[in-house]
Amino acid sequence: MRWCIEIVRLARKHGYNASTADTIAILHTSTLLARLRDRPHPSPYDFQDAAVTCLEKDRVPGRRDVRRLCQILLGGDRLGRVGYESLPPLAQDVYDRLAVLGVNLKSSRIERALLDIQGRPELLPASDLLWRLRYLGAGVRPIMGERTLGHKPKQESWDIEIGKHQGSLIQLGYEGLTIEQVLEKRLKTKAFEATSRAAKALEAAEDSVLYLRSGRLTRELGLRATELLRAELGGNDAPEIFQRVRGLVHYYRTLGMPDWIKDFVSTGYRHYATLLPTAFTDRGTAPRQLAAMLAFIFTQEALAFSMGCERSQLLIAVAQAEPEDPPKIALRWAAQWILGQRTEDEIRADFQHLLSSPMLLPAFPEYMAGFLLALEFTPRISRLAVEFLSRAFAALPDEVLVPWLPKLVVTLRPLGPGVMQTLVKEAGLAFPRDLAKLPAWEFSWDRSVPVAPPPAPKARSEAKASAKASAAAPAVERSPAELAVATLLRAEPASLNALAGLLGVPTTWAPLAPADETSAATSEAEVVASEAAEDAEAASVADTPLAQLLAAHPEALQALAARLQALA
Repeated sequence: MRWCIEIVRLARKHGYNASTADTIAILHTSTLLARLRDRPHPSPYDFQDAAVTCLEKDRVPGRRDVRRLCQILLGGDRLGRVGYESLPPLAQDVYDRLAVLGVNLKSSRIERALLDIQGRPELLPASDLLWRLRYLGAGVRPIMGERTLGHKPKQESWDIEIGKHQGSLIQLGYEGLTIEQVLEKRLKTKAFEATSRAAKALEAAEDSVLYLRSGRLTRELGLRATELLRAELGGNDAPEIFQRVRGLVHYYRTLGMPDWIKDFVSTGYRHYATLLPTAFTDRGTAPRQLAAMLAFIFTQEALAFSMGCERSQLLIAVAQAEPEDPPKIALRWAAQWILGQRTEDEIRADFQHLLSSPMLLPAFPEYMAGFLLALEFTPRISRLAVEFLSRAFAALPDEVLVPWLPKLVVTLRPLGPGVMQTLVKEAGLAFPRDLAKLPAWEFSWDRSVPVAPPPAPKARSEAKASAKASAAAPAVERSPAELAVATLLRAEPASLNALAGLLGVPTTWAPLAPADETSAATSEAEVVASEAAEDAEAASVADTPLAQLLAAHPEALQALAARLQALA
C-alpha cells in the first residue's frame, strides 16, 4: 500500500494525471496479478505491471515513464561485475573461446569486433559461438554478416556487450556447462513441448543445422516434425513449412539428402494431397495456405516420387475438389493446367468469360488474385498472368479497378523477389522496346497467327494431286466418332494445311464418304492407281530436307512412336 501511494505521488510530480482512485486501482490490480501468477502476496514485478497498466494512458508527459518511476521508487537494479574466477563454467568457457578476438570482454562499454574469416580461418569457431550467443540473447549483436543455409562467411562485424550485460550470460550458466548444451536443450524443448506444431519443430531442425551442425540432433528434430505433420488436420502452417522445406532440400542437394528430409517430404506429399479436397471447400483455409499446400506438392514432387509416392492420389484429389471461392477456383485451374487436365486456351476462355459477363466482372480481381498465387509453384504461367493483368487494366471499370490495386500489391508482396522478377521480365517482353513503335503496337496474344501457305506444286505434282482427289476414299470402316473428327478437319483445314506446308507435302483432300458406299464404289483399278500415286508422293516427300534429316536421326520419331503406343 505504501508503494501504491508513493508511485502516485511520483507520477503526479512528473506530470501524470493521477489521483487516489489510481492508488486503489494499483493495489487491487497488483493483488489480482499475484493470484493469477500463483503468488500469495504481490511481488515488486506485480506492482510494477499494475502501475504501468493503471497510470500510463495514452502518452508519457515527462521524460520518465511509469516503469522507470517504479525502478526509482524501489531503488533500481544494482548492477555489479563478477570476476572471472567466480563465473560459472559456461561463462568462463565463453570468455576463453572469445579471447581470440582481442577485445576487452570485461568492459562495460560496447566493444566492436571485426572478423576477417577469409584471411584468418581460426576465427570461424569464434564466429559460430557469437551466432549461438545471439540466438540465446546473451549480449552480442551482428553489424555485418548473416547466417543462412549454405552461406560461407567471409567478413563479419559484431558489437559485444557481454561485460555490460553479464547477468544474461551468468543465467545461461544455470542451464548447462557449455553454450552448445544449452542450445540443444532449448531446441529440444521447442520441438517436444506439448503445444508444438510441425512448423515449429521444423524450425528447430533448421536452427540445429545453422548453429550446431549436429546430424544426430537434426535427425531427431526432423523425425519429430514428421510425426507432428502426420497429426495435423489443416494447412494453417503450410506456407511456413513450404518455405523451410524448400530451403532445406536445396541445401542438402549438394551434401546428400538425409533420410529424415525424404521421409518428411513423402509424408507431406501424401498428407497435403489427402487434405486438398477439404481445403478447396473449407472457408477456414485461406487461399494462400491452399497455394502453399499445392506448392509443397508440385515443387517436391520428384523427391516424393523417389520415395514411392504416386501422382494418382493428387489427380483424384484435384478431381474431387469443388471450390466455391473465386481465388480457390483459379488455383484449381492452375493445378489442372499443370496436371494436363486443362489447356491454356481453356483457362484463357474462362478469364475471357469473366471479363465479358457483367455479373461476374466484380469478382474478376478475386479470380486474378488466386491465379497470381499459383506463381509460387508454377512460374510458367507468368505469361498468362501478364496477359490477364493487361486485359484487366484495359477492361475493368474504375470502380472495380481502383479498390483492387492495394489488394494486388498485398497479393504480390509475399511471392518473393524471384517470382516478381520473372513476372516483370515477362511483362517487359510483352511491351515494345521503342516509344516510336507504340502507335502501331498490339499485344502478342491479340495478333492473328499467320498460316504458312503451301509450296506451289509442279505440273507433275498437280497431276498426281488431281488423280488422288478424283480417286475415292480408302475403304476403311469408320466409327461415328471418327467420322465426326474427319468432318471437323475438313471444315477447318487451316491447321493441317499449315503442317503439310512445313513438311513439304502437297495438300490434297479426298471427298468424305461413308465406309459402305466407298467400298462399293471403289474398283480394283482405282485402288491400284491410288497406291501408285501414294508411292510416287512418298518418293517426292522423301526428297525433302526434313525427310532426309529424320532418316539420318530416327531416334526421336522412334521414341515418339513408342510413347504413343504406350498411351494407346
